[in-house]
Amino acid sequence: MSAEPAKVINGDTFLEVQNVTKTFGRFVALEDVSIEVFPGELVCILGPSGCGKTTLLRVIAGLEEQNVGNVFLKGTDISRMPTSQRECGIVFQSYALFPNLTATQNVAYGLKSSKFEKERWRARTQEMLDLVGLGDIGKKYPAQLSGGQQQRVALARALAPSPAMLLLDEPLSALDAQVRVYLRSEIRDLQQRLEITTIMVTHDQEEALTMADRIILMDAGRIIQCDSPQSIYHTPNDTFVAGFIGVMNFLAGWTVRDENTLAYGDLILKTLNGKAKHFQGRQITVSVRPEDIRVLDRAQQGENILTTQVEKIEFRGSSYRLYLRLKIDGPNLETPVIEADLAAEKIERFKIRPESIVPVYFPPERLLIFD
Repeated sequence: MSAEPAKVINGDTFLEVQNVTKTFGRFVALEDVSIEVFPGELVCILGPSGCGKTTLLRVIAGLEEQNVGNVFLKGTDISRMPTSQRECGIVFQSYALFPNLTATQNVAYGLKSSKFEKERWRARTQEMLDLVGLGDIGKKYPAQLSGGQQQRVALARALAPSPAMLLLDEPLSALDAQVRVYLRSEIRDLQQRLEITTIMVTHDQEEALTMADRIILMDAGRIIQCDSPQSIYHTPNDTFVAGFIGVMNFLAGWTVRDENTLAYGDLILKTLNGKAKHFQGRQITVSVRPEDIRVLDRAQQGENILTTQVEKIEFRGSSYRLYLRLKIDGPNLETPVIEADLAAEKIERFKIRPESIVPVYFPPERLLIFD
């Protein structure tokens, strides 16, 4: 594969990766990857293990050299520049703090090779520790700090030299759930306050959905979709995106009768999805999220109301997850199980138990269609 000639990028673009390919022997880690990141954005690179997300971050940082393609920072080609010249602060998954240095010394370490003069080191170091809420722990060593505190020291060290860009490689994955939820909010607030362009690698869907301005979803070294969290969640490009982000029911083998009518045996669904007209007469997969299915309290007749039987009920705190088997009349047709969410108080009010017969409503505007 040959790279396209480097182009002059849009002045509004902060970072641009153009047609980057990276191989390790015969293994293709990145295949013709191109992205744009704009000033002040927080972009999450999301995907399953081995999809290439950390390799992409390392190429941007200069820690890996791509085989093909270019990386531009503020219009300048930095493709072959060393990491030290790329104006980026990096926080690794392991934090990479020096165990023999105090928190203050760890933060100051990044200033020694920077533009800051010696007399400013102490003030800048304290300023960064204050910024991340650790102004009083400067004399402690990493072993004396909690995981969350170590993460914030690593963040302060990355920010101390005033980098143009912040790169985060799964910075919260080593923390327990409660600390992770707290710190993702802290990092997002700090990023917005400093208005620093940030790229974060994560495998956690919830982190990406709650923190990112845009999500880059990758699989097998390629970008599958790049969009806002809302668009990726509600209008996924394909079944991989739909199934990776959140929980999705997939109902295969439905036939498109006309531009807004879908059929499976004796079951009929109406959809407002404009894609249906492109598949008329063909079989498609219908998908709908558990929270979009409405569980009804009594048998009803009407459009998009289907009959189900409860197979299993899972308690999830404020809600229950119901596993419902569709009732279908027709030869050689599978009876798929779907998942639906129901508020906890409705379980008792509707008197729902395993084996209960439950009608459910599929909102036409929430049905997604895939070839």
